[in-house]
Amino acid sequence: MLWPTELRRRARAGVRLDGAR
Repeated sequence: MLWPTELRRRARAGVRLDGAR
C-alpha cells in the first residue's frame, strides 16, 4: 500500500486507489 501522504494526494486529485490501478 502507498504511504498515507500518497493516499491523501490521490484523494485530493479526486482519484481513488481503484481508479489509479
